[in-house]
This record gives sequence, structure tokens and C-alpha cells, in this order.
Amino acid sequence: MLIDEKTPDVEEACQALKYALEIIEFESYVQQDSPNVYAHLFEPLYTSQEFINESRIEVKESGQSKTKLDYLYVWDNQLKWTNSPVQELFRALTLEIQNTFPDVIGQPV
Repeated sequence: MLIDEKTPDVEEACQALKYALEIIEFESYVQQDSPNVYAHLFEPLYTSQEFINESRIEVKESGQSKTKLDYLYVWDNQLKWTNSPVQELFRALTLEIQNTFPDVIGQPV
């Protein structure tokens, strides 16, 4: 649940609900001399490290098991909020880069 301010009343009201909720404060600020410039402050849903840890897979290399980052999983999760044309463009560009530069490994930063 996104709210302006987490208060004891909000927490109490949420406990009465049937669903387990995570309460996230989402604060918005407007620049005084430029009303079209906004800043938003909120706690992220996950950290980069948590996301990377979720993205690891077991692979066999030279007969040994190793844990590697599954870059397709990472990219798919990074792109899931974009629209289809953006996803299609990304996949086409990725394939072109992989075909042109087979030694390059693409990964989100």
C-alpha cells in the first residue's frame, strides 16, 4: 500500500484487513522555483543485491557446478514494466549485438 505518511492509525487499519500488506511511504516534493520539477522519496521494494541474488542460476562448466547471474532473467525483470515495442526493440538490438560481437556479455548495470 502506498501512502503519504505511515502513522499508527494507518498500521491499525491495515491490520484489520484480510491481506498481508507492506506499507510504503511515497512522498512527493515540488521545486519551489519550478513547479514542473518533482522529486519523490520512497523505500525501494528490493535492493539491487537482493535482485541479483534472486537472478542466480546453477550451471555446469567444465564438469563443475557454478552459480552465475541469469542475465535474461535480469533483463526480463528490468523490462517488464515497459511496453511491447520497447521490449521488441531491446530484443532485436540485443540479438544484433550478440551476433556482431559474440564475446560480449550484456548485463544490466
